[in-house]
Amino acid sequence: MKKILYIGGFELPDKNAAAHRVLAIAKGLRDSGNEVVFMGVSKDNRETDVLKTKSEVQGFITYSVPYPQGNSDWVKYLTDPKPAEKLMKVCGPFDGVICYNYQAVAFDRLRKFCRANKIKIYSDCTEWYNTNGASLPFKILKGFDTWYRMTVVQKKLDGIIAISNYLKNYYKSCKNVVVIPPLVDFCEEKWSVEAENLGEGVNFIYSGQPGKKDKIGEIVTAFSKVAENGNCKLFVVGINKEQFLKSNPQFTAADVPESVAFLGRVPHEQSIAYLKGADCSLIIRDSTRTNNAGFPTKFAEAVTVGVDVIATDISDLKIYSKKSNNVMIVEETLEETMAKFASVMPREKKERKLCDLFDYRKWTKNIEALIG
Repeated sequence: MKKILYIGGFELPDKNAAAHRVLAIAKGLRDSGNEVVFMGVSKDNRETDVLKTKSEVQGFITYSVPYPQGNSDWVKYLTDPKPAEKLMKVCGPFDGVICYNYQAVAFDRLRKFCRANKIKIYSDCTEWYNTNGASLPFKILKGFDTWYRMTVVQKKLDGIIAISNYLKNYYKSCKNVVVIPPLVDFCEEKWSVEAENLGEGVNFIYSGQPGKKDKIGEIVTAFSKVAENGNCKLFVVGINKEQFLKSNPQFTAADVPESVAFLGRVPHEQSIAYLKGADCSLIIRDSTRTNNAGFPTKFAEAVTVGVDVIATDISDLKIYSKKSNNVMIVEETLEETMAKFASVMPREKKERKLCDLFDYRKWTKNIEALIG
């Protein structure tokens, strides 16, 4: 048995996609006989002594550091690995530490600490961030952090969990690189939640946040044209109409059809209920380094509940589309693909079955291979 510390900017138990990912990977490690302890972040707890934040989530001991709020907080957060070092000294001995998209300067300092104490250090790498559209100070700070982590620090580790084959290929000269996509716990009750009744017709769904990677404006434009020729609805989870209009100034309120329903932010279990009630999930992103290096968690969730998916050809989605009969990769235009789906779907209503393709138990051997 090995004892592993898992650290990063996740908010347990389910406040961001990172939390779902690290919990699933930790369950795989635990099922293999290992012990995992977490150190995440908290926006609610301002306690600065990490040892006083001890809690428990799904059988795991967890600690947290306050989410940074001001400039001085950010400088400390980005450069100081002392909370993690303190945990390893007091709560150890630890055999390894997994750093989830960890801030580069603190990461490198922690790497040196681990070397000095004969502790293995690994990366859970799920993104290659870009700073397009950001302010100049943010571009400088985040740009350096990303460059230093991706091109320097992570090439000096004992192993890397890559979320995509794009990242695996980038780190092909490094030792011990395994691909682990977004995972779920197939046995959690939330996957058995009753589907939301979204009414008759063809129900498309989009889940996301404004200003992120998804092209919600393009989705609404394509849907507006498709809806002219049939009984279709689009449900938007994660943002309200005001947020959509603010992040997509090319639209006025009058431009948005009444058949588009903005549901705002909802609890994760409720978002799954909406997903299960829909006919098709839309995952539309440009083919960029950022999107190809990452992997949309919403794709894994849609495949898990058995809903059909229309997605652009990014990351490893085409690979997984061949393992699921429910995925359509956009080969023409988004409008044409959605129209094609809308014309066929009413005649092909079928019983929905859960799919365990992304269940963490299917990936336990890959997870265990990382730490040996």
